[in-house]
Amino acid sequence: MVPGLVLGLVLLATAEPGSVGHILACPVRELTGLYCPGCGSLRSVRSLIDGELAQAWQYNPLMLAVTPLVLALVWRASLTKPGRAVVRPGYIYTLLVLVIAFGVARNLPLYACLTPH
Repeated sequence: MVPGLVLGLVLLATAEPGSVGHILACPVRELTGLYCPGCGSLRSVRSLIDGELAQAWQYNPLMLAVTPLVLALVWRASLTKPGRAVVRPGYIYTLLVLVIAFGVARNLPLYACLTPH
């Protein structure tokens, strides 16, 4: 898991900054015209790699907010014996509710600031 994450980050870091938005189009956005919770995540991670925190926040604030948590979980998983639970189910359900709420909110006119730009 960790080697794949590192490889993905290296590939993303070596990509042209202007081309990142064109690597993959979001299927939800293409089919429905709505922003999914992950829209802008790739550009957000690319901005993080470049040290541009404000730009990363503009692309996807949820991605920026959960990145430290995900990195901590990846680190913890690498130290945990295989077959043991790394995360309690309650945490997963809480994150799921947060992601769904973020996906709904970023498509409401009141929360237009959450759209990737």
